[in-house]
Amino acid sequence: RAYCAAAVSSTAAILPVSVLSTPPEPSSSTAKKRGYVAEGRMPARVVLRTVLDAIPSLLLIVIIIGGILGGVFTATEASAVAVAYATVLAFLYKGITLKDLPRIILDSARMTGTITPPVGSILFTGCKVGRVDIESVVKELLPYFAAILVTLLLVTYIPAISMALPTAAGLIK
Repeated sequence: RAYCAAAVSSTAAILPVSVLSTPPEPSSSTAKKRGYVAEGRMPARVVLRTVLDAIPSLLLIVIIIGGILGGVFTATEASAVAVAYATVLAFLYKGITLKDLPRIILDSARMTGTITPPVGSILFTGCKVGRVDIESVVKELLPYFAAILVTLLLVTYIPAISMALPTAAGLIK
């Protein structure tokens, strides 16, 4: 039963998360409004190298979803697996060293203890790091918040949207 519930909830989240992860139209219209220009086409060799370099990171999704659906671990255990795998990748990509580990663990413990909602804390942290005022950032984010709200309403009030993949996979009838 726990396996089935985890599998259904994991697959039910794929479609809404995919919708929210896809950059909405506001990003392209903002880029055009600000006059950003593309730098041209990238050579196929560079694109292929980039894709190949990304495979270990992309495998994280396969490991987590596959592990849950395969009954190897629960959704809660999947978070620990994700952290362990991401830490190994960080060492492999030379993003962190052993010397950095105590600070990272301490920072993670502090962040876990915060009560502020994640959107708020990330928003404030991003503004602080980027040295921009929060008012200007929130103004730019309003279209994204609208897209998130619409997606949330659709998934909440039209269950067929989030249940389509679990039903198609035969996880529920």
